[in-house]
Amino acid sequence: MNEKSEQETRATRKPWRLLALAGVATMGIVGIGMGTAYAAKPATPLKAAIAGTVTPTGETTFALAGTAVSPQLGVAVYDGEVTITTLDPNTGTITDVLIETFTTANGDTITLRCDQTAVRLSEGVYQGADTWTVIGGTGKYADATGSGTGTTYVDLNQGVFTKVLTGRVSTSG
Repeated sequence: MNEKSEQETRATRKPWRLLALAGVATMGIVGIGMGTAYAAKPATPLKAAIAGTVTPTGETTFALAGTAVSPQLGVAVYDGEVTITTLDPNTGTITDVLIETFTTANGDTITLRCDQTAVRLSEGVYQGADTWTVIGGTGKYADATGSGTGTTYVDLNQGVFTKVLTGRVSTSG
C-alpha cells in the first residue's frame, strides 16, 4: 500500500510539474518577444534650423520663442529657457544652460538640455556652441534618448536668435 500511494502521488504530481514547466517556458518566450517589441529603434539623425526672439526674463535668464524647421520634426514650435551660469567680465564669454522644447504639429514634444559656451562678437551679440542631450518628451518622443551639438547666434540688441542643431535620437515608438 505504501508503494502504491507513492506511485499515485508521483502520478498526480507529474502533470503539475509539466504545467509549471510549460508556464515558465511560455513566460520566457513571451518575455523575449516583448523585449524586442519594445526595444529602442536605432538612432536616427536629428537636424533642425531654428529662428525666433529672445527676451530677458531676469538678470541672468532669457526666454526663447520661435519656429524650428526639421526633416524629422517638420515645422515645430520652439520654446527655450536660458540660464547664464558664468560670465567672464574681461572677455564677455558666457556659459549657460538652455532647456529647449520642440512641439511638433501633432503635439508630440522633445526636450533637450544644452550646455553652451558663447563668445561675444560685439556688444550684445554672441556666437555659441553647445552640446545637447534629450531629457524628455511626449508621444513619439516619450522614451527618446540622444545627443548632439548646436551653434547659436544671438543679437540681444535686436532681440533675435538663430540656431542650428544636429545629432542622433532613438525612440521606442
